[in-house]
Amino acid sequence: MKKSILGQCIAVALVMPTVGLFAAEHPTTSGHEHPTAPSQTQVKAPATSTPATVQGEILDMVCYMDHGEKGAKHKACAEKCIKGGAPVGLLTADGAVYLLLEDHNAPAPYQTLKGMAAEQVTVQGTIVNRGGVQGLVVKSMNKAKA
Repeated sequence: MKKSILGQCIAVALVMPTVGLFAAEHPTTSGHEHPTAPSQTQVKAPATSTPATVQGEILDMVCYMDHGEKGAKHKACAEKCIKGGAPVGLLTADGAVYLLLEDHNAPAPYQTLKGMAAEQVTVQGTIVNRGGVQGLVVKSMNKAKA
């Protein structure tokens, strides 16, 4: 059974607007943004920040978050994990945990902390909270007095 030319034209006319919409929303070139995707300002919640001095134990966040590892018995593993790229954290005496963040303008104190797994330190910096994550931008640090 042959389709009529009119029927084929109607089918094409009905499909073409849909194809045009799909192409506009999903371009094939790199670096595009989807019109329906949330903009950066919609995704970002405002950060809160507070200057602070915090004392605690340096941890590797992977082992601590995954299975609660910390302390001297975990020092060798934490050093290995941090050296391998695991995020660095700070556990306070009252159980608060901070994700330690490098200050891009002064990276040395953070880099020093990366070599101090399981040790007690005092960190001066800025506490930041975004999306439920508590971080501490490291401005300076000292080994804590016993």
